[in-house]
Amino acid sequence: MERRRICIIFLCFTIATAFSLTICDARKKTGSFKVVKHPRRSSIIKTTKKLKVMSSLYSLLGTNALMDSSSSNTQPYVGSPFNLPPYDSLGPISLPQNAPPYCIYPPSTPQSPSTTVPTPITLLPPPATSSSYIPPSPCVAVPSPPKTFLSPPSSVPNRPESYVSPPYIEPSPPSFTPGPPTNIPSPMGFVPSPPVFEPPIVFPPPAVPPPRNTAPTSALWCVAKPSVPDPIIQEAMNYACGTGADCDSIKPSGSCFEPNTLFAHASFAFNSYWQKTKVGGGTCEFGGTGMLVTLDPSRTSRTVTAADAIMASIDEEDGYASVKLFNQGYSYTYDDVIFLPHYIDFPADAVSLSTRLSRNIALSVPCVASPMDTVTEAHMAAAMASIGGIGIIHSNVPSLSQAAMVRRAKSSRVPILSNPVFASPDSRAPFDDFNDECSCILVTESGAANSKLLGCVWKRDWLNLKEREAKVMQYMQSIDSSFVCVPWNCDLAQIDGILEEKKRDFVVLEKEDGEVVDVVTKEEVERVKGYPKLLEKGSVGSDGKWIVGAAMGTRESDKERLEHLVKAGTNVVVLDSSQGNSIYQIEMIKYVKRTYPELDVIGGNVVTVAQAKNLIEAGVDGLRVGMGSGSICTTQEVCAVGRGQATAVYKVSSIAAQSGVPVIADGGISNSGHIVKALVLGASTVMMGSFLAGSTEAPGAYECQNGHRVKKYRGMGSLEAMTKGSDARYLGDTAKLKIAQGVVGAVADKGSVLKFLPYTLQAVKQGFQDLGASSMDSAHDLLRSGVLRLEARTGAAQVEGGVHGLVSYEKKYF
Repeated sequence: MERRRICIIFLCFTIATAFSLTICDARKKTGSFKVVKHPRRSSIIKTTKKLKVMSSLYSLLGTNALMDSSSSNTQPYVGSPFNLPPYDSLGPISLPQNAPPYCIYPPSTPQSPSTTVPTPITLLPPPATSSSYIPPSPCVAVPSPPKTFLSPPSSVPNRPESYVSPPYIEPSPPSFTPGPPTNIPSPMGFVPSPPVFEPPIVFPPPAVPPPRNTAPTSALWCVAKPSVPDPIIQEAMNYACGTGADCDSIKPSGSCFEPNTLFAHASFAFNSYWQKTKVGGGTCEFGGTGMLVTLDPSRTSRTVTAADAIMASIDEEDGYASVKLFNQGYSYTYDDVIFLPHYIDFPADAVSLSTRLSRNIALSVPCVASPMDTVTEAHMAAAMASIGGIGIIHSNVPSLSQAAMVRRAKSSRVPILSNPVFASPDSRAPFDDFNDECSCILVTESGAANSKLLGCVWKRDWLNLKEREAKVMQYMQSIDSSFVCVPWNCDLAQIDGILEEKKRDFVVLEKEDGEVVDVVTKEEVERVKGYPKLLEKGSVGSDGKWIVGAAMGTRESDKERLEHLVKAGTNVVVLDSSQGNSIYQIEMIKYVKRTYPELDVIGGNVVTVAQAKNLIEAGVDGLRVGMGSGSICTTQEVCAVGRGQATAVYKVSSIAAQSGVPVIADGGISNSGHIVKALVLGASTVMMGSFLAGSTEAPGAYECQNGHRVKKYRGMGSLEAMTKGSDARYLGDTAKLKIAQGVVGAVADKGSVLKFLPYTLQAVKQGFQDLGASSMDSAHDLLRSGVLRLEARTGAAQVEGGVHGLVSYEKKYF
């Protein structure tokens, strides 16, 4: 017996030494939000380690080895320091109508008042992993060894070494009410450490659970879980108040001091902290003591119930949070990811797509026409502004010509599809000046728009000329009664009425001083009348004209271009570069903000956080995100640099949001689903090239290829575009050898943007509705808080998500 006693003592000493090196998980997690030190912290930590040693020892020797035989009659461990209140114990509370925002009203059950420092209290050790487990006595020295050693129960599993078991609650039979948990004497005078609160697990679930209140997720609030013990809630609240939460309102003299309960004060502190830090990635965790709710607790009669805590803690979530999905080392495109649907309680028409292009420019719709010479000139810019978006006029022309496009776009009052050609009296009119859209040339004093109208040259008259090299003034038709001039601010309905009344095929829009602005034909009016009407208002600046942007480079000569653009009334300039993180662009940003402080400047392109930080520090008002993602761009193939567009938008938006800088997702947009993904991932607007290139408003004439009506579409990195000046965009204007980073192609005729963009935007609204987001800000909040879930799609899933399994089909979006 003596030898057995010595062996047992030696075994106890060996196991205690081994387990003393184990770091307590509870200490780790509790320390993450502890601010106020517990007065007995050191002794509590030591005791927790000793309890783990004892538990492991009993698993080896048998739970009854050192217990008296009478201990076998002890009741099963059914209590827990984390008992959840019954479902019906936290009923609704009627609230005053003038309740201050975010003041959390308490449940009907009494709760302890809020204190500054947590009161030391003796808590029981974490419960066992099995309800049949019998609490052992502490490992203490005994005067004599026990005569017999009982075998451990075969049903008791060994405790895992690296996992702290969550609180476990065993439901009792309906006719039996469990008593309080059995007190376990603390060994050697130590008080056990309060365990870290883990999400409670109730298994099996109640027979008839209360209905889950799933509310719209357009707004979220962070509140305390009602089932967490007061000492842990107190420490979590101390952490929130000490790291940024505005806790003045819950002081005795504050507006939200009442009700004076720990639950109400902690919920206020949690919400204040989360609302301030969520943009930068802050969460509502607080060591497992906080939870997100979708009903304003200060404005509704409903309070947080135990059912909410249970449902919020069940680890059966679908998909992944964005922060986890986009930090796995993969570069995702739009097609690689998919959003999971959420709760809906609003119609699609209630979704607001209003957004910001830059710090100071607001738009009704998040659509931007790309600054490409086959996409955006005056007509596209005016059309985009008329539906609430904006067009950025390209810079692949001389600065004076670009400034003239800006003036013309801003002067257009009606989104008409005309493309009048202007000439001066001393010029000559070649045949190429006549096009399919306009059969006459308008003669003005300056030979351009915004100049006094002198007459016109009809195509039929020019074809009958014997001397076609003569000056225009020799054969032009002067202004007479056949010309109908109307004020430039007439709307489409008024112009239609005048055409019917005067029985004319076209009218001239002119200002009060006789300056001609545009020409509108009857055919164009009839065509526009059949387009869907938009509910959004157009993008109008403080000068009462359309908001128009213009692109420019980063060379020294672009400073002169900037001066012309500012005189023309440009509302925003975009620094056009494929790689924006350069000393040239940083210096140009500083120059623009120093010379024209009221002018917004958008920098880019960037795809990484480091790139974005440099431009934000330089003073940029917006960022273009994308490198090599366009349909006509070959940068990733040729230069082996770039990034998947979905990943780039998410990463850059995360850092830009902290500085209030809007992000433009530039490239990779092929359908309305891509627009939804770009906007929800953090972009404020999307910039479209090929999506708009085949429209009527895009520059260039239609051609026929293999029976299809197409328009030319080329990348600004193509050799054809570089010959006209776009090589500066790729920092290659001084290079002896030109390397193409784009191609020349063609896109099918799409019709007018005034016709297909309204349908596209309606599809975007329906996508937001399926996600449970009624606005752009709401979608961003849902994504950053982890409520909105994503998944990566396999190749087979992408095929399944499209049209498949048909011999033939017709795909129409509207």
